[in-house]
Parts: sequence; structure tokens; C-alpha cells
Amino acid sequence: MPALQRSLPPAAPACRATISAAALPLISDVMAGAGLDAPRAFAETGLSVTLAPTNAIPLDRFTSLLENAGRQADTQACLWSCGRRIAEPALATLFPSGLGETRLGGLLSRLMADLQALQEGTTFDRQVEGDTCTLAYRIHDPRIWPRSRDAEFTLGFLHAVIERFAGTVPMAELALEHEQDGCRAALARQAGCAPLYGQRLNMLAFPARLLDLAITADAFPAPGHPPDHLQRNHFDGDPRPPAGPPAAQPL
Repeated sequence: MPALQRSLPPAAPACRATISAAALPLISDVMAGAGLDAPRAFAETGLSVTLAPTNAIPLDRFTSLLENAGRQADTQACLWSCGRRIAEPALATLFPSGLGETRLGGLLSRLMADLQALQEGTTFDRQVEGDTCTLAYRIHDPRIWPRSRDAEFTLGFLHAVIERFAGTVPMAELALEHEQDGCRAALARQAGCAPLYGQRLNMLAFPARLLDLAITADAFPAPGHPPDHLQRNHFDGDPRPPAGPPAAQPL
């Protein structure tokens, strides 16, 4: 079998960061919807879609799952597409704390905080400078590599959330920490801008004015039951974390 088609080796024991297994059924569904062989990707990675949502799985095993799936699609940027496909069901079931927000900025702040609770060893950061808002994402451990498909999946998800409430929004900038690997044209078509490779972090930039966009209740998917990783972060009986952007961490 050619080297580029081999599945990744087992997760390294030294990589201790984890991610909740709650997203695995949704990920399997969107992979299948994108024409990927989800059972094959899960089998190659040694993961099961039937894991209880209360389980935590090694973060490097999770990124390996997305890498293995991405190899099936060659240069088509299918993991960006999968990230977009998962936005609606994930908002309803994994990240429902933002569904009571009335502005896009508030929803994105809560979503970034929820993502931080879902995934250890990672920074999710929202910043506003002048007329530009950036959503940044980076896994801390350099041993968790390759992770290009994970970055594309995550940023595709965030892009879809923005567009769900703001309509079609070409990104002002798309930055990726991995080197160019053949998906550039497909990513440019989907994101509306040419990606920059070899950057310090993974990042989307879009007009900050969209943060003030009013969103109505009928625009939200029907909320589901929040998984345990978010229930553990509830405070004083309020199912939502404190308002405002998540605390910035060094990128």
C-alpha cells in the first residue's frame, strides 16, 4: 500500500490531552453524508462510534480519525465540508448554551467557550481588532501531528455557524498552520478566499460588524440535551456560561 494511503499509527501514550466522545456519532453521520467511508476511518483509527458520550478519547487519536477520513477524499477538502455539515446538529446537541443569544457575537462567545470545554490542550480564541473579528484555533502539543484535516474541519464548522445566521460570508482571511498539501483550490472555493499556509495558528477573519447581527429564535435548531462535558460547566443552575468572550490564552 502506498505510504500516503496508510492509516496513522496508534495514539502516542505521551499525548495526554483528550476530547469528549460526544461528537463521534455526528462526525460519523457527516462523513457518510460527504461520501466518505466512515466505518473504515473509525476502524483504521481504533475508535468506535458507539463509545458513550461521557467517555474521553485521546486528542491525537481524534485528529488521526480526521486525517484517515481526509485521505479518502484526496484534494477535495472534504473535512472542511464535513465541518460545515455538522454545524446545525452540533449547535442543537453539543453546544446548546448559545441558543438563547440574540446577537451573533454572543453566540460565538458561548460557542468558543463550549469548544474549550469539549477539547483539552487547545486554545479557542475570539479577538476583535478594528473592523475585523478573528476566530483562532490551535492544539498546543506539537507531537499531535499531522492535524491538517482537524484544522479544516474545525474552521469549516465555525464558518458554517457564521453563515447560518449571517448568510453567505466570504472570509477576509483563512490561515492554516500546516503546509499546502493539495486542497488549496477546494478550500478557496468553499471559504471564499485563498488560504494562507504555514501560519502560526489556524484562523478565520471576517467583518466585525457581523457580531452585532440580530438573530431570532426561529433561526436556531431545536435544542437537544447538553452532554456531560458541558453540564459540568454549569454555574448556579444557569445552563449557560457567563456572557462575553472566552478568556484569551496564549497562542
